[in-house]
Amino acid sequence: MLAAKERFPNLADFGTADFVRGRSRAVEALWLAVQWAFVSSWLPGSAHRRALLRLFGATIGAGVVIKPGVRVKFPWRLEIGDHSWIGEDAWIDNLAPVAIGRDCCLSQGAYLCTGSHDWKSRTFDLITKGIRVEDGAWIAAKAVVAPGVVVGEGAVLVLGSVATRDLAPWGIYRGNPAERIAERRAEILASSPTEPRPILEAAEMDVV
Repeated sequence: MLAAKERFPNLADFGTADFVRGRSRAVEALWLAVQWAFVSSWLPGSAHRRALLRLFGATIGAGVVIKPGVRVKFPWRLEIGDHSWIGEDAWIDNLAPVAIGRDCCLSQGAYLCTGSHDWKSRTFDLITKGIRVEDGAWIAAKAVVAPGVVVGEGAVLVLGSVATRDLAPWGIYRGNPAERIAERRAEILASSPTEPRPILEAAEMDVV
């Protein structure tokens, strides 16, 4: 029978020497201070948040709304398209690149996770995989997107759900792990405010 120290991961030997952080430790420390003081703070407004993220290397489109409490691990690995919304307390934990398309919504407390660990490794080795959220997608409040996931165009991940694999375009997903429960009809979004909208099934309306 293996001794306890052989059965468990040896976390004392964990290391990130092979992980490329993308910036110096000094720049990373400066970003943490700036983020705490201005980006994650209670101060209202998006303009200063957009400007600071760009200053630290993020690609931020026009009209992006960034609410108080937002956290970004590495701004130099973040891309957000035009007119997307990042809600209060959203956490973009981007050890690997995260690309968010245009007209996307990350609601309050949404979590994009790009890092994990190799549970088969004695040293609990770090694993990173990027995330892509395509145009028009919605990550609802408290929902989680796992490493390596692609959220397809127009897809919806509903309240508190966990996406562990790719979400197909225009699907509505719920649960842990998230399963497709309905279709988000593109023609509804395309109709003008004066046009009658199609009657939705109950499952399509009760998504958040």
